[in-house]
Amino acid sequence: MTSSPQSCTAACTTPVRLCYRQEVFRDLEDPALLDAIQQFSGLMGEVRAHQRQLDQIRYRHQREGWLLDAAAIYCDAVASLAGHLAAASVSSRALLAFRDYLAAYATSAAFTTLASDPAAARMPSGGSATAPASTAAGSR
Repeated sequence: MTSSPQSCTAACTTPVRLCYRQEVFRDLEDPALLDAIQQFSGLMGEVRAHQRQLDQIRYRHQREGWLLDAAAIYCDAVASLAGHLAAASVSSRALLAFRDYLAAYATSAAFTTLASDPAAARMPSGGSATAPASTAAGSR
């Protein structure tokens, strides 16, 4: 199913789809769960900001540093949300499926390699670059 403005509004016209979405919103009434999802969203915004910044950076090592910082923020965001979802009492079909997916992803070899050493996962030579200080560094 592709997402378009029409499909987003039309998708909520059937009772089955309405119930599916209402289940999620009932789960999001838990302030801790809502906060965890909002934190994840904010961190992913930082990752996207880092990616946009990469287009403006001329020097290779500086670009690599920003990329590594973005990878670290991404990994922290995914691991944090996976932990919060694992601990949360969710009952919606959507969040249960997403929790299972995220748990499997967060324990996958590709993700754990990236999380443990973003430089080695990114650069085949195992080289590293100094990452710039992140605005999220204080909150991580």
